Parts: sequence; structure tokens; C-alpha cells
Amino acid sequence: MTVYVGALAPENVQITITNAALASAPLDLSTVTTITLDVDAPSQSFSWAAQIMSQSATEIVCKHEFAEGETGEAGDYKIMVILTVPGGVRRAGPTVLKVREP
Repeated sequence: MTVYVGALAPENVQITITNAALASAPLDLSTVTTITLDVDAPSQSFSWAAQIMSQSATEIVCKHEFAEGETGEAGDYKIMVILTVPGGVRRAGPTVLKVREP
């Protein structure tokens, strides 16, 4: 995934999580209630809320629309997906968002 520095909504990052990504301990993805994206940018870390776009027991698709300042510097942004499920959280990833100069 690649976006330019200063990306704003409606530009977004969309991530698909499947049970293949959770192979060590599969999960009924239909039980996920919220998704947060923990982001490590080149010089800071933060969390982005993600909207669930589609969901089944084996696959979930989420997206985050960019807001002012979220892609303020070029570089690789490491994203860890945090899935909230009954009884706690599960992690999926990481994946990388490449933020480039226009």
C-alpha cells in the first residue's frame, strides 16, 4: 500500500484479515467488535480507528480514512491490526504502509 505525504479522506488504507493470517490460533472473525490500527511511523507512534467494511467468520475487511497530520512524513509506517473480541484482543500483522513524497 502506498500513499503520498499529506493524504486526506477520502483517501484511505484498507486491510483484509483472514484466518490464514492467524494460522497459529484461528479466530471466528465474526466476533470482532472493533479494530484499531497501531501505527509506528518513522518518528512517532499512534493509533488509528478503523471501520469494519465487511465481516464473516473467516475474513474481515476494515478501512481507515486519513485525517490531517496522519501521513505527515515520508517513510514506511508499520501497522499492527488490533482486533477486539470477547475476552480481550488479538493482533494481526504487521503490514507496511509506504508514505512517499508527491
